[in-house]
Amino acid sequence: MKKLFLLFIICISCTPSLTPSIRHTELDNSLSSYLHIIAVNVGQGNCTMIVTADKEALLIDTGPSDSGTEALIPLLEEYGITALTLIITHFDADHMGNVDELVEAGFDIHVYDRGTDPLDPSYLDYLYLSLLEGKREALLAGSVLTPRDDLVITTIVSDGSFEDGTKIEIESENEKSLGLLLEYGSFKLFAGGDLTGGGNETVDLETHTADLTGPVDVLIVNHHGSNTSSNEHFLRILDPVVSVLSVGANAYGHPTPEVMNRLSQIGSSVYKTEEGDIDILVHMDGSFEVEGDSYP
Repeated sequence: MKKLFLLFIICISCTPSLTPSIRHTELDNSLSSYLHIIAVNVGQGNCTMIVTADKEALLIDTGPSDSGTEALIPLLEEYGITALTLIITHFDADHMGNVDELVEAGFDIHVYDRGTDPLDPSYLDYLYLSLLEGKREALLAGSVLTPRDDLVITTIVSDGSFEDGTKIEIESENEKSLGLLLEYGSFKLFAGGDLTGGGNETVDLETHTADLTGPVDVLIVNHHGSNTSSNEHFLRILDPVVSVLSVGANAYGHPTPEVMNRLSQIGSSVYKTEEGDIDILVHMDGSFEVEGDSYP
């Protein structure tokens, strides 16, 4: 696979190995005219797919165990994708538990993560480290991926460190999540894994993340709508036009009524992956459609 990503990193310098794919749809064939994003229904987990070039895709997280075989791999095969770049926000199993399924399926894989090993490693973590040895590169705070000239992905926060040099002491795997800002023309999307905002006695990383990020068009809601995340300041500053909840049947109460109420208060339109894959089609002028609904 040709290494077409350009990676400019403040703290490190390396070269990624992907230009992500475009779905089989009756869309304009000019790749520069739109960006296709899919929030994949992987059950109670997280996976956001970005397709921008032939036969290749970028995944922000991959989902839990078995969701690869049951949901993600059939979707990738439908799109004709053979090469993957993964950005793993953190090492909870519902965000990367199916990586072994992707490897076994024969995809050409390159991975970005925070660059440090998991806290309290599980079997799945050891499997991840073993299968992807030599294929991992670190996304430090301030790292910038440019999959093509008009698509930029900036790492706002990584492992408790921010792009402006601020460092917050953290204690949990969720608090180590990457916070990513995707920009395509004037369109902006934020994805932060299970980034915490001070709820349930967690460390508040969302507040400073919000100050560095500013308004976005689409938010992949942090931690599936848990009370640990989506604090009022974060939602007010990001002020997402659309909020996507990556969620399935669960015993945690996700999304919680409190988070749903905060999203309602800012007037954000909410879509849930438990109802199926969510297709987002973005145009270069900043307009976009979600499941056929036009914004702004």
